[in-house]
Amino acid sequence: MARTEDEKFTVKYPRNRLRRGLVRFIGRLVLPMAARIRIVGKENMPAKGPVILIGNHVAVIEPVLMAVYSPEQLEFLGSVDVPHEPSTQAAIDLYQMIPVFRGKPERKALKQSMEVLAQGGFLAIFPEGGLWSPGQMQAKTGVAFLSHRAQAPVLPIAFQGADGALNAILQFKRPSITMTIGKPIPPLTAAQGVDLKVEYETFASMVMDQVFSLLPEAEAARLHDLQYECFSLEIIVDRDGIRLDIPPLMDIEHRQALAMLLHRPMILKIFKVNLKLPVDAIQQLHLKPSTVALRLAVGEMVKYMKDEENGNPYLLTYRFGIQTGKEMLQGLEELYKLLDWCVNEDLEIMVQPIRRFFLQSLQKEFIQVEQGDFNHWR
Repeated sequence: MARTEDEKFTVKYPRNRLRRGLVRFIGRLVLPMAARIRIVGKENMPAKGPVILIGNHVAVIEPVLMAVYSPEQLEFLGSVDVPHEPSTQAAIDLYQMIPVFRGKPERKALKQSMEVLAQGGFLAIFPEGGLWSPGQMQAKTGVAFLSHRAQAPVLPIAFQGADGALNAILQFKRPSITMTIGKPIPPLTAAQGVDLKVEYETFASMVMDQVFSLLPEAEAARLHDLQYECFSLEIIVDRDGIRLDIPPLMDIEHRQALAMLLHRPMILKIFKVNLKLPVDAIQQLHLKPSTVALRLAVGEMVKYMKDEENGNPYLLTYRFGIQTGKEMLQGLEELYKLLDWCVNEDLEIMVQPIRRFFLQSLQKEFIQVEQGDFNHWR
């Protein structure tokens, strides 16, 4: 028996109508009371699909605003490569998304996204791919692939005031949040014989540039304020206060990549909050944790990222690129080897990652030793 038109789709659009309809209805009632919401450019929102909505992403509030104020039900691409916090997971379970394991070839997710667009759907993507370095990350090319293959226009949306907005809402402070909708960008077309990889990278960068162009100049400048940064790692090993040389076989070769990882609090948060691993010591190096505690923390991180079955070997390579991600993991493995040696030899160790960075707005270089906390995502 021939399949009907609807039966050929594994994801029907729209789906979960009652559930998502309630989310949109309640959101439009509650959000204006909880925050000062301003929507700019409503006239640019297409009346019908297919269309791909994209936006800048610094906190959890942006997808909420996008879902609530879209004229049609949105289908989101959502990450499942690491466990979410309970509150975030509850929201995902309620709304449901197309799951994406970031870092792996996700043919199923791309296929389901194409199905949504083929049904004239509204698909939502955040091309930066995460929250670990807002405004500094290269856009992922999935948006370009989908626009090209489905011949779907891309709608740029810029969010201002999302940093810390949820925390402010929970404290009854009514933060100001602006959602600016730009003009639709025509679907990507590529001439026969061109290098699609280059075309996709160029298109993905262009659409994110369009998003940032919708922000006020000061806000866009703040997101792109970092002109450069570099990293180094200082390690001191001693016994009873007497500094010792590190044997060549125990030294760390990938110091720069390791120091960069240690100054990425959003990534370190994943191991503690999302994965619930005992890694406090690696996040508080300025407090000079014990060598035993450091060995445990680094060992748990390495174990998780080396475990093909129950861990995530792509956690770093997806976020920082294949080369840098591999060097970060190698640096962690080298640090574990050094820590293990120190524990066995009853030695103390001090690990200090150093970050030097230059801010254009202040025309000044800064030196950061303490790793800092990541808390703006709410």
